[in-house]
Amino acid sequence: MKKLVPTPSSWVNCLATPNKNIILLLVLFLFCNCIFAQNQSTAPAVKELNAYINTLKSNNQSSGESLEHLIYDLQPSIYYLSGKIEIYGDKPNTLYTEINSIKDANNSALLINDIELINIKIVDTTKKIDLSNFSNYKNLKYIYIVSKINLTDSEVAKMIINYDEKYTIIYKTLKEE
Repeated sequence: MKKLVPTPSSWVNCLATPNKNIILLLVLFLFCNCIFAQNQSTAPAVKELNAYINTLKSNNQSSGESLEHLIYDLQPSIYYLSGKIEIYGDKPNTLYTEINSIKDANNSALLINDIELINIKIVDTTKKIDLSNFSNYKNLKYIYIVSKINLTDSEVAKMIINYDEKYTIIYKTLKEE
């Protein structure tokens, strides 16, 4: 039986011609990382209502007053709670709902074309708010989350799935009276 002894030239050849398996592994690793990075959605930008309005006003943006008008003034509205629809006024621009009704927010009976703000009442921070449920709302600008539970930006951000940057997500904790 003949013994194979590596010679210096055989080592040089081995190092000069990379192993095809290593290259394949490297390419596969890089490809998987790129795919994984693309699937990671951007973290939702969440703002507390009063802080957001103050920021807009300090930057002399009229959208701060417009948002205040949508939230605090009487608006033509839709109330969609527990599967029941109540419409007040012509061309409603605000939808009031609860977290359990969101999955049905694309209900064909809802007049969604003019909705600019969706006011979502939450009582449980473990439930998710899927923004894809609002994809047919052409004029939607604001997702407004209202809770009696103390919330932080990060807690609200964890509740959001299928984030879309075209929506501004704002929240407010209501004080118990």
